Amino acid sequence: MEASGFVQEVKEDQFFLTTLRHTKSLKSLLEKLNSSEVQSLLELTACTYANLQGKASSTRFEETIQLEKQQQKKFLQDQFTTKLDTLTSTHEFEVSQYKKEIFELKQHLAVSEATHVSLRENIMKLVNELVSSKDLQYQSEIKRLQTNHDSSLKQQIQRMETFFQGTIATLKEDLVTRQCQIQSLEEQLKKHTEKSLVSVERGKIGEKEFEEMVTNYTNWTLENVSKRAHHMDCRCLVQRTPVLFEIKNYKDDVPTKEVTKFERDIGEHLDVPFGCFISLNTGIQGKKDGHPYHLVWTSNHQLLLYINHFYTHNPSEVFSFLEICTEIASTVYKAAQDKPNEEETCNRLMTQIKMAKTYLDNELPRLAALATTFSRDKKTLMDTIEMNHSHYMIEVNQIKSSIKAVVAVLVGKPPEEDQEQQEEPAEKPKKGRSSVSKKKGESSVINA
Repeated sequence: MEASGFVQEVKEDQFFLTTLRHTKSLKSLLEKLNSSEVQSLLELTACTYANLQGKASSTRFEETIQLEKQQQKKFLQDQFTTKLDTLTSTHEFEVSQYKKEIFELKQHLAVSEATHVSLRENIMKLVNELVSSKDLQYQSEIKRLQTNHDSSLKQQIQRMETFFQGTIATLKEDLVTRQCQIQSLEEQLKKHTEKSLVSVERGKIGEKEFEEMVTNYTNWTLENVSKRAHHMDCRCLVQRTPVLFEIKNYKDDVPTKEVTKFERDIGEHLDVPFGCFISLNTGIQGKKDGHPYHLVWTSNHQLLLYINHFYTHNPSEVFSFLEICTEIASTVYKAAQDKPNEEETCNRLMTQIKMAKTYLDNELPRLAALATTFSRDKKTLMDTIEMNHSHYMIEVNQIKSSIKAVVAVLVGKPPEEDQEQQEEPAEKPKKGRSSVSKKKGESSVINA
């Protein structure tokens, strides 16, 4: 008898060490496979071998079954012939017996028919006698039943008339109530429709005012894409970087569903590293953390900026902050997209980008808080701000330079490569505007 292929099996930690007996080396087949792949290979091999053995056994079994079928068929044919002869003889005997019984039954039937005719004649005589004697009694009973039936029908008709009159009155009252409800719903629908139309008009006014501010305070290239699906309201080219803007001109806080839609739409534009959600007059639900600016990084390395109460800030300062965010978002996004072929280098760069994002998550809120403080102090202390303006701008530039240098180092870009961008001529002077008018008594934004 040939020896078994399995020798022993030992469990170490979470793995099994199995010793097998075979005639040829399996090193070249198994050395490149991990533990799970070896497990799958052994299971597939065992299953395949068992199936092959089963098929061979099935072939021999079918031949045996065919032989047994032939023997059983012959045996059953012999038994069938024997039983058929027996049944034929028995049937012929029974047929003769049944014919004899049928003859006897016919005789009994003739006698029964004669008796039945006689009984029927007697019964008819008795019925005629009973009808003649009970005819008057039946007629009086029928009249009584008719009278009772007529009285009952009249009572039921009266009850039904009373019920239907009450039902009709109830239905009339219900009809009046439903007509009032329909009228109320129509009025609500009319108000809601008018409100929706007003909301659409407010949105268009907000978009137009934002476009005017972009024209007066920046040299950006702006395009209105509000009529395109999943394209938000405006698309700008800021420092050769595409930026998408969503403008909301609500009377109340912007609901969370609008924020969710904005994040879903920006995820469909992987060519845009920076998206900005602006609420002109109110706050944004879920994005009010004590600061007017709220920054979020997406899984696609896109930077999202949420601005609450835009009209309460100085436009020039907001647009300056947007340009800083655009430059940071572009640097991080390009570094994330330029993935080298080497896996180790790619992992190292992704780690650096995550570190850059961590640093930016700390520094950008700081810069936003500084801009907020600057704007608040400028409004409340106009005389003092003229003395401290240069100090604030120096600190802003220092933070900007620090962020750019750290981001460049973390994403693997030497600081010397940014000198060419620093040496570019200053951007064109922005057009000044004394104020931005707001509809229906809203306060104007003063340009310092």
